[in-house]
Amino acid sequence: MIKNKRFLKFFLAAGFMALGLAIRFYQIERFAGFDFDQEAAAWWIKSFLVDHKISLIGQQISLGGIFTGPGYYYLLSVFYFLGGMNPLAGNVLQMFFALGSMVLIYRLGGIWALFIYIFSFRIILVDRGSAPSNPLIFLALLAWEFRQNIPVSFLLSGVSWNFHPTGMLMLPVSLAEGLGHKFKASRSSVYLGLAGFILLILPSLLFELRHGFGEVQRFGEIFTAGAQPGAAYPFIFKMLLLARINIQNFLAIFGLPGAWQGIIMIAAVIWLARQHIREYLIWIAVPLLVFSFYPGPVPEYYFLLTFPAIILIYATLARRLAGSGVGRALLPIAAAVFFYLNLRSFMVAANPYSLLSKERAVNYVLANCQCPQVTYGVMAAPGLNNGFPYLFWLRDPQAQSGAVNSRYTLFLPGDLSSESGATFGDIKVVKNF
Repeated sequence: MIKNKRFLKFFLAAGFMALGLAIRFYQIERFAGFDFDQEAAAWWIKSFLVDHKISLIGQQISLGGIFTGPGYYYLLSVFYFLGGMNPLAGNVLQMFFALGSMVLIYRLGGIWALFIYIFSFRIILVDRGSAPSNPLIFLALLAWEFRQNIPVSFLLSGVSWNFHPTGMLMLPVSLAEGLGHKFKASRSSVYLGLAGFILLILPSLLFELRHGFGEVQRFGEIFTAGAQPGAAYPFIFKMLLLARINIQNFLAIFGLPGAWQGIIMIAAVIWLARQHIREYLIWIAVPLLVFSFYPGPVPEYYFLLTFPAIILIYATLARRLAGSGVGRALLPIAAAVFFYLNLRSFMVAANPYSLLSKERAVNYVLANCQCPQVTYGVMAAPGLNNGFPYLFWLRDPQAQSGAVNSRYTLFLPGDLSSESGATFGDIKVVKNF
């Protein structure tokens, strides 16, 4: 009987994971973007695989003047190589991280945590994307799994630096949790962890040596009020702003809009599960506290590492409800509402500037431009003009962008031009002459 029950749980979890991957792969090319982060990665990898140039740094993060380590790009290069330099390689890599996250969230929070992870549209958005910060959910879960192992915690902190520096905040989270349980580590194991950490950030250290420790100076600057004139906030006000982002994340993972009813729901969740979620609240509080010292705006994705804690809080409440008569009656209703809200968001989601739309626009130009050299221009709203140089290079390295009297112009959105042309998503291709 016990073996049958275990097999049933394993079968159910495996089925959920397979379904979760299927959901994330469904029409991925129609949904996946090829924007700033993706194009930056593609050019870096082209420089490495085609031009055979070695780099000590990865992508510049939004704070400016600070670069990640190159590890994520070198890993991504393997998928680009196997995929013939197709940008969709980044999305395939993210699926492996998504599968790892599913395994870990099930191990840490059980079937309810896995259920929330699989069907939350906010999580699906992360897993269907491709950016150095997206694997932070997996790395945060991995750090939490090994939170009482100091050497591994240091190693994972070094790994996180090669994806996005915010992932390194799991180190103080893990240490705070470990100190709470009074775990001990030998001196040799601590030295081993530190050595591994230094090895993983060594490329960045070498880059710093070559460039006069500019990133170290920048780190000092950004946490002072004068670093960004006009962007500084009082500390308490900044904490409230960041708390608002975390509240929105709570609501988004469940699928709710940011209404006052949702805030009441969050308060009820924390109150009902208060005796069992202290460690998860610490997980959320550490990044909130650290970012409160930063004077400028903090992007929402800097809190990706706290998403697993939110899921585990919801799962904790679900287990508590399952243990009471009234709770067992309410739980299916809550699960049904959650499933409906997220399924509705999934079904109506669209990306009019997707990788597929951009590829089709590029292919249209190349197929119809009967000329010695393809010339094109891009007229786009802010933030929409990324991706075309790489896609043209991939199909025709001689194609020239921004040339005077370009043969074709691509408009994003399409209504920027009143002329007739071929439309792909919300991209209009107009032949000039």
